[in-house]
Amino acid sequence: MAAIRPGDPAPTQKQETDICYWLSRGAIPDTALARAGVPRTLFNRWLRAGAENIEPYATFTARVEQALVMFECKLLEFVNDNAGKNLAAATWLFNLRFA
Repeated sequence: MAAIRPGDPAPTQKQETDICYWLSRGAIPDTALARAGVPRTLFNRWLRAGAENIEPYATFTARVEQALVMFECKLLEFVNDNAGKNLAAATWLFNLRFA
């Protein structure tokens, strides 16, 4: 299946910002997409085009991946900083995001 279909819009700056904002805070992709008003199927086509190094999708894909890494690092830092304390919330977030 082709990555991008004729007539598919590229992500707007606002959509990219919203998606990356929510992903970097631990939202699952479907939640981040809903907040940005982007259908999952379109998002998946953007990521496939990014994987094929088609611009502007490659830049978008790199920013999405960076947002995911940012959240993972924040969560890991929290877990490490709070070793030996009640980590129920961190465990819940970790399991939600990385199940």
